[in-house]
Amino acid sequence: MQNAVKMLIADQATHDSVAKETEGNSVGHKEGQMQNLASQNIGGDGGGQLLKTFMALRTLEFSGGTDAIMVENWMKSIEKHLRATGCNEAKKVRLVTFLLAGKAERWWEMARQRYGSREPTWLEFQEAFNDNYFPSWMREQKVYEFIELTQGTKTVAQYEVEFISLAKFVIELVSSESNKATKFQLGLRPKIRYTLAYARIADYSTIVQRVYAIEKDRVEMGIDQPPSKGVGSSQGKNGNKKRE
Repeated sequence: MQNAVKMLIADQATHDSVAKETEGNSVGHKEGQMQNLASQNIGGDGGGQLLKTFMALRTLEFSGGTDAIMVENWMKSIEKHLRATGCNEAKKVRLVTFLLAGKAERWWEMARQRYGSREPTWLEFQEAFNDNYFPSWMREQKVYEFIELTQGTKTVAQYEVEFISLAKFVIELVSSESNKATKFQLGLRPKIRYTLAYARIADYSTIVQRVYAIEKDRVEMGIDQPPSKGVGSSQGKNGNKKRE
């Protein structure tokens, strides 16, 4: 009996030791990844600082799952953090895949092989991620929401955030800067859209900057109300609409 107890205690001690070693290896692996990413100068100058800034935002790891709402909320949170860091398109994939863990990390190790030796683009990563973690019915719903998306009573900033959030589900529709810029312009409120009626702008970033300038001018002239704080939110509780 005593020998059996001793054997059980020894087995438990061995199990605990292996568990701690595994956990330590996992932590060490992540720390090694972090040091490697920093040494690769993510985002150009000050790449190490960019990674530290990104992690300091308390970004959560993603280990997979079938809860589409949870997946969507995680991705929205990540996109918000990427905007806060000012990370360029070329480095987003490295930052985000650093947060993949468990099944999600193993999925990406397999998925990234389709791109060979080159680094996948941010759009390619989003497409692969959505195909794997969002059910077809939800992707179809997001496509419909994007097609029907208009600015309405939202500020330009709020409209842009929703536009970007939905665009990742319709990559084929916004694969070119021209298509992306055209869709963004068509969804603007009439008074703003008419201001751009004769402007042939095929670059998305350029048209967004122009629209922000138009909104600012309309506010200064007293035509529209100043944009409310909280860029990501919709219209406030009072539901006041802007005058056009």
